[in-house]
Amino acid sequence: MSLSPEAFEKLLAALGPGREQAGETYERIRQRLLRFFEWRRADCPEDLTDRTIDRVGKRLEDGDTIRASDPAVYFYGVAKNVLKEHWSEKRRGMLAVSRLAEHVPAGSDPESERRFRCLEECLEALPLADRDLVLGYYVGRGIGKIENRRRIAAKLGVDPNNLRIRMHRLRARLEECIERCIRSSSRRNGSKSMHTMSGKDGGV
Repeated sequence: MSLSPEAFEKLLAALGPGREQAGETYERIRQRLLRFFEWRRADCPEDLTDRTIDRVGKRLEDGDTIRASDPAVYFYGVAKNVLKEHWSEKRRGMLAVSRLAEHVPAGSDPESERRFRCLEECLEALPLADRDLVLGYYVGRGIGKIENRRRIAAKLGVDPNNLRIRMHRLRARLEECIERCIRSSSRRNGSKSMHTMSGKDGGV
């Protein structure tokens, strides 16, 4: 989490009259948030849980209050927005990664369809950590993108320059994989065409 000590204290104060009770409530809510994101098949339930708690803490620090009798209700409301943002970020990440497919709109012609299928296959072939890194790296715009990459670097324990080098290598691997996939697909399609033609000739 990235809450300041002051914000964390306000968060605990909103969860119960005593520190021990507040701590128990905090842990209960945290576990429920984890299940909330896991059941919805989010890629990173722990990160999304931390993001939800951070956002609640910052709202309380800014003067907001939890009015529901069960504080978990307030957290769930924030979690739903965090989940929507997560799926939106993932879609933007996929759109950015699609630059590897030369910005060709999917489904516009057989060649573009083949290229996008290859992109998906090559992403799936990556180890999960590398695939998540590729999809997460392109999220955001402007300052948001810079902050996002700083967070990724901090999470991986590397500096931003090392992260850029790692991403350059991953992108190179993806591009090479996509080109191999396209060549292989073209050869298969060519063989099918020749087979079809020879079959027609034989029937004359």
